[in-house]
Amino acid sequence: MKSYLILILNGIVLMAIGTYGYVMPGGSPTSLIATGSGFLMVIFSIPVKKENALFAHIAVGFTGLVSVLFFVVGFLRSNSLILIMASISFVSLVLHIADFFMRKKDREKVDISNS
Repeated sequence: MKSYLILILNGIVLMAIGTYGYVMPGGSPTSLIATGSGFLMVIFSIPVKKENALFAHIAVGFTGLVSVLFFVVGFLRSNSLILIMASISFVSLVLHIADFFMRKKDREKVDISNS
């Protein structure tokens, strides 16, 4: 799966769950942090789709940071919605890393065939 698609899907999930956490009865304004994080991921997907390596690395680092922070907050608050967002972000991080390895392997194949 392409990195920009992973970013878009993860961003949409974070925005949906974050918005749900805000509008549900007893919702907290801090749940909009997830919505903002998801929005940033969707914004990051635009330069990543254009093969901008800097934004790709920033997006992966941001995804990892979001995943770790959501796990910590989710466990501290025993909140299942936050843990779901953390798990989805972690899977997204793993898919990003797998995509980077696949791209590197493809580049090496091209380099070997050109030699």
